Amino acid sequence: MEAMILRLVRLPLRPEAVSAFMELYGRIHPELERFPGCRSVTLLRDAADPCVLATLSYWDSLEELERYRRSALFARTWPQVRALLVERAQVWTYELDAPAPL
Repeated sequence: MEAMILRLVRLPLRPEAVSAFMELYGRIHPELERFPGCRSVTLLRDAADPCVLATLSYWDSLEELERYRRSALFARTWPQVRALLVERAQVWTYELDAPAPL
C-alpha cells in the first residue's frame, strides 16, 4: 500500500491579486476536495506576509496526486493561479509515516 501524501504549495501573490485568488479558491475548493484521492485541502496565510498564501492538501497516494496534476481541473485552474503570482510557487511533497490528522 502506498503512503499517504501531504502536499504544501506556497503561493506568493501580487498584493492586488489576493482577492482574485480568494474568489478563485472559493469556487475551486469544493471541486478539488471531491477529486478522487484528495482527503482535504486547507488554505493557509503566512503570519508575517498577508500576500503569501499556501495550500495544504492530503492525498491517498502519490499516484492520486499525479492524476490530479494531469486532470482538466488542474489544467484550467493552475494557469489562473500562476497569473496571480509575484514569483514562482514553491512546492513540497511528503509521505506520511503516521495517519494524517484529518
